[in-house]
Amino acid sequence: METTVKAKVIKFTVKDVKRFTDKVTSIAEACSTTTTIPILSCMKIDVKAGNVVFTGGDGVITTCIGERDLFSTEHDASFAVPAKLFAEIIRKLPAGEMKLTMKTENLLLIEAGTAKFDLAILDAKEYPSITFDQEITSTFTIPAQTLVASFRSTMYAAATKVENLIGVNMQIEAGETDLKLTATDRNRLSRSLIENVISIPFKETLSIASCKEIVRIFDGFEATLKMEVSKSAISISGPGIKLITKVLDQPFPDTDKLIPRVFEIETTLDKDKLEGALNRAAVFAKDKKMAIFTLDNDQITIVSKAEVGQVMDVLEDCKTEGKELRIALDVFYLLAALNVISQKRVRLSFTSPVTPMIIRPADDAIKTLGVLIPMRIRE
Repeated sequence: METTVKAKVIKFTVKDVKRFTDKVTSIAEACSTTTTIPILSCMKIDVKAGNVVFTGGDGVITTCIGERDLFSTEHDASFAVPAKLFAEIIRKLPAGEMKLTMKTENLLLIEAGTAKFDLAILDAKEYPSITFDQEITSTFTIPAQTLVASFRSTMYAAATKVENLIGVNMQIEAGETDLKLTATDRNRLSRSLIENVISIPFKETLSIASCKEIVRIFDGFEATLKMEVSKSAISISGPGIKLITKVLDQPFPDTDKLIPRVFEIETTLDKDKLEGALNRAAVFAKDKKMAIFTLDNDQITIVSKAEVGQVMDVLEDCKTEGKELRIALDVFYLLAALNVISQKRVRLSFTSPVTPMIIRPADDAIKTLGVLIPMRIRE
């Protein structure tokens, strides 16, 4: 293995064991466990002037995390270690000073307290580079927590099998400043709008695996992120961190027409009370998944039936505008849509028993919504 120095033995002392352990653990989670390409099960560690860059991925998603002044060393070096195994070793070392020693170009000694581990390492030059293979077409910035919240509120509705729907679509249309995040499996849809995003128009879809990794990496990250879009990948970077993920090849459908704009009846109610009633309805809805909702005046009656019995709940103190309505909905889909809403009250909007309905926070300022297609009532 080549390093930046011609030294047979290179020694590193970890200055902050907790920081080192946290970063190793985070990158190890990004590395593949099923790949047939050995280097993709590894994390790459680059050391320069005591600063460290950790890199890991699975061939689709690649994450880099940098840490300043983490090692005490006289030398620079790069090496790749089996990610999951290395993380497990680091976590199980006894407390105290931690040292790493490159004994040879393919062997790393890990020491702490009375414990000593010898671990085979790979040539860092084998690790795939993390660059776009096409030029950047769009660039914009966005607060990390805004992006995380938007992914969380949409990805539950993505399909699991239909190739062009197994992810969350990101789009900015010409002349618009809203970044739309949309997911659908054709029976339901979720949508989140991030306002005031200035960017060249684009439309790309990230897989659910990529969305989950973005949420994992940037959750709790208090900074503004820079996003760069190409025809094949999206890069998300902030202070000391960068994630690159490939986009899905298949085109995402136009979903705007699935979202109704005019409603015949709307009701606002307490989210916790509705979730409680739905969880009780789920006891008898495990097979058909259906419950029948009757909206009349300021109350909702929810009935779920099975061969062995039925359950009925009446939710009062609803603020309802419009005529009476009887509609059948998937209990579990409605629960999933409610689960991503953090506000105390929600608004349900209906047009007819056979057209899509909308679930959203009662607060109009929150730009998230869910759409459900009703089920057919068979008496």
